[in-house]
Amino acid sequence: MIKRIILCVILFSLQVPVGSSTEPVVVVASSVDQELNYDFVDFLSQEKNTLVVQPSEFEHYKTSTFLVILGGHNALEGTGEIVENILTIQEKTGVLEKGNLVVKLNVWQNGQVVVVIAGPDREKTSAACKENRENVVSLFNGVKSVLRIIEPDRDVIVFLHPSPILTTDRIGPYYRSLLKQVEEVPSPPYSLEEPSWFFWIDDAPYAKYAHPTRFVFFGIETETMTVHQEEWWPVLNRNPLWVERDEYWNSQFWVYNPGLSLPYASPTHFILKAQPLHEKSADRALIING
Repeated sequence: MIKRIILCVILFSLQVPVGSSTEPVVVVASSVDQELNYDFVDFLSQEKNTLVVQPSEFEHYKTSTFLVILGGHNALEGTGEIVENILTIQEKTGVLEKGNLVVKLNVWQNGQVVVVIAGPDREKTSAACKENRENVVSLFNGVKSVLRIIEPDRDVIVFLHPSPILTTDRIGPYYRSLLKQVEEVPSPPYSLEEPSWFFWIDDAPYAKYAHPTRFVFFGIETETMTVHQEEWWPVLNRNPLWVERDEYWNSQFWVYNPGLSLPYASPTHFILKAQPLHEKSADRALIING
């Protein structure tokens, strides 16, 4: 049976004090969005060292570690041009339908967390800011807390699910039997008491099948971090996460990657085709892992 070790860490013991000289959270907003969302900025400023800039100043701050952009791809004063190329078609549709929070990683700089809060108009953008202000603060705190438990010089990849996991969601590790389809996975072992940000730490990125991984939940309300030791990839609402190559090696999901890259297939099969085994070698076999 997989052993689960639950580690609860209260964030106030880890947080950097407010007003410290840490890198600020940069908020990019037009003059209108700054005026409509002064309460959001004020809330963020109470929790974080915060700097508010105009879209025209964006180039000077585009490589900041933590960025918050207020307004969508149709916003004025240059905000739309900034957001246009980083949102997918699906994300743009969601913004136009209702106010939404979109998390993007490593957009203009490795290790970067970018949050876009936008709606179909200024009022809906303002409503989305009010609704998501705790999500934004807890996301930044969660990222910092997870990075603190990553051992130096370890080849691990840390993934972030781009939206909070709700208490009604069903999440857990892929189950024991490889013969079962994902649809047959039984009820998940995790029952969340609050909406949480979910991080998956793959402690052996090049390994296949069962190997050490960690499930990390960071509570949005209590900012408590819970770490579970697992051996499989996560399954959310019967959908496996990050099992496909294009998803696993997509930097938009990475909170941390020390420089690992997609492995290439071995050319051994081409060599074997070009140089077939002779009869005198019939008592030998070549076994290729994977």
